[in-house]
Amino acid sequence: MVTVTRRCRGWRWPALLSILSLVGCTAIEVRVSQDRYASGVKLLESEDLDAALAKFESAIELNPSLADAHAKIGNLRELQGRYRDAAVAYERALQVDPTRFETSFSLAKVYELLNRVGDAMRAYLHASSLNPESYDAQLGLGNSYLQLGRHDDAEEVYKLALAINPEAESVYTNLGVIYEKREAYYDAIRAYKESLERDAYQPEVLVNLGSVYLKQSRLLEAAGSFRAAIRMDPEHAPAHGRYAYCLFRQRKYDQAIESYERAVDLDDKLPDVHAGLGAVYMVKFLLSGEDTDARDRAIRQWHRSLEIKPDQPKIQQLIDRYTPEVPENPERMLSR
Repeated sequence: MVTVTRRCRGWRWPALLSILSLVGCTAIEVRVSQDRYASGVKLLESEDLDAALAKFESAIELNPSLADAHAKIGNLRELQGRYRDAAVAYERALQVDPTRFETSFSLAKVYELLNRVGDAMRAYLHASSLNPESYDAQLGLGNSYLQLGRHDDAEEVYKLALAINPEAESVYTNLGVIYEKREAYYDAIRAYKESLERDAYQPEVLVNLGSVYLKQSRLLEAAGSFRAAIRMDPEHAPAHGRYAYCLFRQRKYDQAIESYERAVDLDDKLPDVHAGLGAVYMVKFLLSGEDTDARDRAIRQWHRSLEIKPDQPKIQQLIDRYTPEVPENPERMLSR
C-alpha cells in the first residue's frame, strides 16, 4: 500500500510542475498585456491612434478579458467616427465587466449616433442603474423614451433628472414637448417658460412656445414669441413662417407674404410654409376676383408643398378646385 502511494506521487510530480509552469506563464502574459495597455494609453493621449490601437489589440491577444483595452478601442474608434466598430468594442468590454458605468454610457451615445434608439435606451437604462445619480444618464434615457414615443416613461425619468439638476433647461424643454403632444397646453407653456427662465437665448423654445399659443388662438402672444425668436436668430426659417401665419390670421396679407417669402428664401423645404404662402395668395385672388397672377402663384406654392410632402389630401383638393380648366387648342378646333 505504501509502495503504491509512492508511485502515484512520483508519477504526479511532472504534471504538477507542468501546471505550475502554466500558471506562471499566464501571470507573465497578464503582466505583459497590462504593460502593453499602459503603452497604448500613452500613445492615445499623444494622439498616435494607429500605434495605440496596435498596442490595445496586442494586449487583448494575450489577455482577452482585459476590459480596459476593449473600452479604449471603443474610445479610439469613436474618435475616428467608426461608430459600429466602437459599439462592438464597448459591447465586448461590458461582456467582460458589466459594471462599467462609463463604458455603458459611451455605448449608449454611440447607439444614438447609429440611430439605434432601442439599443440606446437599454444602454442608458443599464448605465443609470449603475449610477442613478448621473444626470447625463437619466437625460439620455429620457430622450430615448421620448424618441420611442414612451411619453409617460420619459416624463418620469426627466423628473428624476431635474431632481439631480434643477437648472437643466433642456429637460424643461422636453417636458414641454411631451405636454404639447398630450394637448396639455398650459403645462407645456409653463415648462417652456421654465426653460427660458434658465436660458433666455433659445429661439427654438420660443418657436415651440409660440406654436402652443397658436393652438390656443392667442395670436398676439404667439406673434410676440416668434418675433423674439427672429430677433435672436434672423435666419430661423420656421420662426418667419409661423410669424407669417399670425399675420395671415390678422388679415395682414402683404406682410404675411413678405414673411413667408423670407422663410422660403432661408429654407425652400418647409411644406407648411409653401402651403401657407399659397393660402395667402389665393385669398388675395378671391378678394380681388381678378388677380389671376395671385391665383397662379398660390397653385405653384401648393404644388411645391406637395413635392416636399406628398401626403396632403387637403392641399391636393385646393389645387383641383382652383386650377383653371385648360382651354381646348384653338388650332385643333379650326381643323374640325
